[in-house]
Amino acid sequence: MKKWHMDVGIRIPLLYLIFGGLWILFSDELLESLVHNTEELTRFQNYKGWAYVAASALLIYFLLRQYLQLQKKTEAQLHKSEERLRLAVTAANQGIYDIDLITEDIVVNDIYPMLLGYDPLEFSEKLSDVLARTHPDDRENLEKKFNEYIRGKIDEYKLEFRQRSVSGDWIWFISVGQIVEWDQKGQPTRMLGTLTDITEKKKEEILRNQLLEESQRRLKRIASLHEIDEEISSSFELSTTLNKIVNNVFIHLQADAVDILLLDEESMTFYYADSIGFDSERIKNARVKFGGSFAGIAAETRKMVHFADLENEIIDDAFRSLLTEENIKSYFGVPLIAKGKIVGVLELYQRQILEPDKEWIDFFQTLAGQAALAIENAQLLEGLESKNAELLRVNEDLTLTNVHLTQAYDATIESLSRALNLRDYETEDHSRRVSMMMIDLSDIMGFTPEEKKHIYRGTLLHDIGKIGVPDTILRKPGLLTPEERKIMEQHPIYSYELLKSIDYLQPALSIPHLHHEKWDGTGYPHGLKGEVIPLSARLFALVDVFDALTSDRPYRKAWSVEKTMEYIKEQSGKHFDPGIVPVFLDYIQSKKDLI
Repeated sequence: MKKWHMDVGIRIPLLYLIFGGLWILFSDELLESLVHNTEELTRFQNYKGWAYVAASALLIYFLLRQYLQLQKKTEAQLHKSEERLRLAVTAANQGIYDIDLITEDIVVNDIYPMLLGYDPLEFSEKLSDVLARTHPDDRENLEKKFNEYIRGKIDEYKLEFRQRSVSGDWIWFISVGQIVEWDQKGQPTRMLGTLTDITEKKKEEILRNQLLEESQRRLKRIASLHEIDEEISSSFELSTTLNKIVNNVFIHLQADAVDILLLDEESMTFYYADSIGFDSERIKNARVKFGGSFAGIAAETRKMVHFADLENEIIDDAFRSLLTEENIKSYFGVPLIAKGKIVGVLELYQRQILEPDKEWIDFFQTLAGQAALAIENAQLLEGLESKNAELLRVNEDLTLTNVHLTQAYDATIESLSRALNLRDYETEDHSRRVSMMMIDLSDIMGFTPEEKKHIYRGTLLHDIGKIGVPDTILRKPGLLTPEERKIMEQHPIYSYELLKSIDYLQPALSIPHLHHEKWDGTGYPHGLKGEVIPLSARLFALVDVFDALTSDRPYRKAWSVEKTMEYIKEQSGKHFDPGIVPVFLDYIQSKKDLI
């Protein structure tokens, strides 16, 4: 039963009132019952008043003493609570602010200015100071959200923004606030809140996004090479192929303008073939002598020509006029060489000064090599009747090029897989083992050679989506929390988003995207069930779980092969396809001595 406690301020007057009432009602009767002599009774009546005063004083003394002890205890508990709160805030390294919404003055704790590098003893703050320190890109949003919250247009004030520190660095903060006082008209007058430094978290987020963007960019470039290669192999129209090349250079190298000039061997002059990005039609009149101007120099030296800033370069008047009209600042020119023979020049123009990295230059030169091959192929086709033997050799070269490109694509996929290994230490041996098992099982299951290529690629990329998972979760030595598990379970979605735009990887997507689905529909990311899950993903689910359970993890030792096989039997029809579990177990039994 809950005890009921009367407030001390009520208890003291109430007890005094009860005592006084009882004294008035019963003191005379008590005296008359004890003293029968009238003279003695009169004398005791005089003493009764003094006794009342003394008893009242004693009662008040004890009640006040009790009250003061209780007050002292309450103050001690309050001090202890405040000290705990102060220590908690200090440990969390969290700034606290208290805004007077009428005067716009802000009272802060010591941590608030220290996060910005200021001396707490010399720090004073107003709303205008906060806005003045805020990053220009965040200022408008900060002011808007604050005003919307104060006016009651939004229910929550929670905002991320950057503040300039004393050293001049930009620090990312998350601010959470709440209105705590209103005036008689219901207008807010006071707001309390916290300020937390999230700079490191933001840096990690930015780095992760950059890694994803870089991976997507590389995969798109690989896809464009594959697309051009197919165009070269299948198209007899040189103009179509050249148009595809200039468009790919324009898109993937973020150029402002691109053109291709072809060489007329009789006059040793380069003439216009195709372009994109120019504002005028003047580029179509281009005629460049071998060894003259930028294109001619690139052809003569057989090297890429790069002028980062054209302002101070010596250029002939006609070309200078074109560059000025197009507002061109930087130039790249690559000779197109096929079998040691100059066939043209690929030119790239920028309207700002450009200093690219090695990856950018390598991709540019690779596209130039494909352009040279396309030009040579088209020129040979024009003389098909007289050069049939030569055409055969060219087709052999194209076939070999296709093989080399396919090898390059697969090497790039393997590089992406190794890049993931640099972040997730558990994946390197895991990727090797599951790849070998999938190759064997693909033969047993009767997949075609083409299907096995895609299965191999999908196996290598099965965890590529983990690039998007924060290191704090990916490298955590223990078990994940439910919130961390939800983030980890997004990696198949990341895999799909990363690879879906790459046409030649479309048949390989089912493994990275769906290998965590379960036969009974309880898997993720989509909860697919039964044969709706692609066969390759169902097969890889067995391989992936088997290897994971038979390998050591920071949070558990590896299971034995026998225990793992029993687990897989138990999960047949739940996690795994019951139709392929026996095939898998027979395979494991046959390899048991090697595992």
